[in-house]
Amino acid sequence: ARGGGGPVKLAPGTLANLPGLSPNVGVYAAAYARLGLYGIVGLIMGMWIVVVRGTPIGVYILLKALIFLVPVVGLLAVGREFLFEHMARRFDQSHAKSDGAFIAEV
Repeated sequence: ARGGGGPVKLAPGTLANLPGLSPNVGVYAAAYARLGLYGIVGLIMGMWIVVVRGTPIGVYILLKALIFLVPVVGLLAVGREFLFEHMARRFDQSHAKSDGAFIAEV
């Protein structure tokens, strides 16, 4: 088990160590990049299977690729700052009742 509570050391050259990029932003950027890559590759592969081979599994691959692309398109449509603020408000609202109940019990 890891002792202490210091910051986690990241390998040099990782996405999280780029100048001006916090580790959290780096992790989310990598996750969205991976989803986008899976989606694009899936679209290409699905279209190729449907057009060239004519098998119905290509439709399934196309649908799966579109599902992978939904978060990426959503992020590109609304922007990172708006998405963060929206999720922060939802988180605060969802915890307000339990926080109020806890304070009332004290």
